[in-house]
Amino acid sequence: MANTFFGLDIGRTGLFTAQGGLNTTAHNIANVETEGYTRQKLELKAGTALRANGRHGMIGTGVDVVALTQTRSEYYDEKYRNNNSIYGGYSTKSNYMSQIQSYLNEIELEGFTTTFDKMYDTIQELEKDPANLTVRTQVTNVAQSFCEYFNSLFTNLQAVQEDCNFEIKNQIDRVNAIAAEIASLTKQINTVEIGGSNANDLRDARNLMVDKLSEIINVSVEEAPDGPVGLKSYVVKVDGQTLVDTYETHRLSVKPRENKMNQTDAEGLYDVVWDNGQQFNPYAYTQSGSIKALFEVRDGNNADNLKGTVTAYVGMYSVTMKNATVNEEAKLNSPESGEITVGTVKYEYESFEVSIDKDT
Repeated sequence: MANTFFGLDIGRTGLFTAQGGLNTTAHNIANVETEGYTRQKLELKAGTALRANGRHGMIGTGVDVVALTQTRSEYYDEKYRNNNSIYGGYSTKSNYMSQIQSYLNEIELEGFTTTFDKMYDTIQELEKDPANLTVRTQVTNVAQSFCEYFNSLFTNLQAVQEDCNFEIKNQIDRVNAIAAEIASLTKQINTVEIGGSNANDLRDARNLMVDKLSEIINVSVEEAPDGPVGLKSYVVKVDGQTLVDTYETHRLSVKPRENKMNQTDAEGLYDVVWDNGQQFNPYAYTQSGSIKALFEVRDGNNADNLKGTVTAYVGMYSVTMKNATVNEEAKLNSPESGEITVGTVKYEYESFEVSIDKDT
């Protein structure tokens, strides 16, 4: 049987619950501009009822607060991160394309088209009157300007390539730092939640780190119960490879290329490898984010569309060259150093010379 103050006690639970709701609302409003914050709400349930004598059945005891939870959806988290990776890629490309556009000067200043047209027009004039010394001098001057323009353009484009290469290293370092932070936050979250509480603010911090990571490289997240109640595993994968496994991380590192992909490449361009030595493929169709964009800008189409293996047959032997590239101007671009296979024997070369047999 309920005591004299039973009704007041029911009112007390209602007041305390209402106060908790007001505090939660105030907390949500105060953090409306906080990056990564997730709106919180109280989960309520009716208090444990008392059994009454006679025909009265059960008597309610008020309301209880079950938990303070976040209004967050894993489905929308995944959708956001996928699109954030796409945004990161296009944002990076836009930045570097703007630089390249400024070097070509096609819109506001005299750029490639104007320079080429001048060269063409002066040669046309020379064709009409080859003996005219004034026209010949003009052709020489325009040709000199033409060469200076292309030398300047080459220097600027190679500087863009080196900037991309430097940023690749910075972004890989950033990925490793974020991965370490995620692992640390996971440990803190499990320490709090194994006691039955919800570490909402720590979860916000971890989700924010994953969101930032998704702009750099595409990620997928898996969270599942692991061991005692409240303890969970948290796995972050990059294109199927594990980057964070709850409290442990697998680092990425950069490694300078031994052989150039293109003859005009800058020295020391980086490839990315995992800590177990496995090669990281930034060109995979499943990849996205700023890292893939940096590789595409730095290496160009030859890294994906025009790179191939050239095989020719000389008598009874086949000669195969790897990493050859084809473009409209050069037709065949052989790497300065690399690997060549004659028959079944592989040879590594550091340089080569071309000789032409006039009799053939």
